[in-house]
Amino acid sequence: GASNIEILSQYMKQAVFIGIAGGVLFLMPSAMLGEFLYVDDAIYFNLPDLTYKFHVLTGLKSVFISLVTAVISVYLGVSDVLKINPAESMRAAAPKGGSFKVPPFIGKLLNTRQKIGLTSMLRNKGRSLVIAIAIAFPFSCIAAFGSFNILTDQKTEDQFGKIENYDIKVKLTELIDRTDAETILRNMKDVQSYEAAASYSVLITDANHYEYAPLMVLNNNSDIYRIMDRYENYYEPRDDGLIMSHHLAKKLKAKKGDIIKIECSDLTYTNSPVEIPIVEIIEDATGMNCYINNEGIERYFPVKSRANLFLITAEDGKLDSVKTQISKLRNISFMFSQEDQKASYAEMMSTTVLVMNFLAIFATIAGVMMIYNIMGISIRERKNEFGTLMVLGMTRPEISEIITFEQIINFVVGIVLGIPWIYGWCRIIEYAASNESDTTTMKVFPIMVIIAFAVCVAATAVSVILIIRDVFNIELTDVLKERE
Repeated sequence: GASNIEILSQYMKQAVFIGIAGGVLFLMPSAMLGEFLYVDDAIYFNLPDLTYKFHVLTGLKSVFISLVTAVISVYLGVSDVLKINPAESMRAAAPKGGSFKVPPFIGKLLNTRQKIGLTSMLRNKGRSLVIAIAIAFPFSCIAAFGSFNILTDQKTEDQFGKIENYDIKVKLTELIDRTDAETILRNMKDVQSYEAAASYSVLITDANHYEYAPLMVLNNNSDIYRIMDRYENYYEPRDDGLIMSHHLAKKLKAKKGDIIKIECSDLTYTNSPVEIPIVEIIEDATGMNCYINNEGIERYFPVKSRANLFLITAEDGKLDSVKTQISKLRNISFMFSQEDQKASYAEMMSTTVLVMNFLAIFATIAGVMMIYNIMGISIRERKNEFGTLMVLGMTRPEISEIITFEQIINFVVGIVLGIPWIYGWCRIIEYAASNESDTTTMKVFPIMVIIAFAVCVAATAVSVILIIRDVFNIELTDVLKERE
């Protein structure tokens, strides 16, 4: 005698409780994680205020989203319940009919149990699709987010192995004559290779756009500091103009062939800008640099080539000896080892890496839960079907074959669906991780695809085993009682 409104209101009360509880439950963990991320960035960027404030309005928005999601989900489920014909509700519903017939060429490849499984799947396409999506979600997330962490390590190795390939970087407090700099380096003991370079902070103007950027003065044919784009193409610094990072060119709205103006007190004594052409724009992975060689400095600027950077590679086991010699030099501003620079870069990327790791772990947990629960619901809805088959004499191995065959098909479809999802996640990661001075070009690493595949295989296999166990626990007498 219950009305549709009474039934709906009871379920909606549950939806409201679930939505509010689900939102509130994770407010405290999210606040703790937010504080950790804020303090981590505040320390790295030397922000003056380390006090983290949790905004109540943001928390209320989160709870509201959780509530709306729960209410809509439960309503969509209950709306099907309200369509039940009361006169037929006391007996099991007959399986849905269908006109589908297994094509002969497929039928020859399948036995009777597999045909039963395939027919059941095609009668309930929506249910099978949901199971496939439950597999595609963790597969794509793990492959994409896990690849980002490998890519970050690879970018670090590229920057401090292929581009900057030295043990120690020394910055001088003031510029010195390049010949004097090379003499100092030549007289140091236990040094395998060295170069004197320079870095100027310059004001670059192109039409009505201007930016401050580092101008790197590098050596040709160098093995210590090279110019490389994100496609691993190498460039030699030139004397007929600047090679410019595409990040810097984008901010200046500049293009190859433009004549730009440079101002720098160390290069232009009269403070009048020097005009110089852009001869190449490269798509580097990070930084907003521009490059020229020593001959180019002397060609365009009224100064001799000078240096304020020492780039040194020590002989094996002699790094401490070289550091000791450097510490005794005058005019030293700071000294960085390559390991220090790697650690600094890793610290800069730590927050983003942490978020990606969290998303990968979340996807794994959510995926395992989704796979087991959705498969379980699907099989439990067919309790009478499997019970009847067992009553009619079908053995446990044959029942297991039906269930296993169905889930193998669902698994294959899920993996196929997950492949384009991987590239969709990669585009999202590129957008989220890139900024005005750092471009992230995502690529999927095979090892992460294998790991994602293995996780989904394990989750599916465990789910199938548990579901088959539940099917075998069906009370056949109860099934017979429900049959007319």
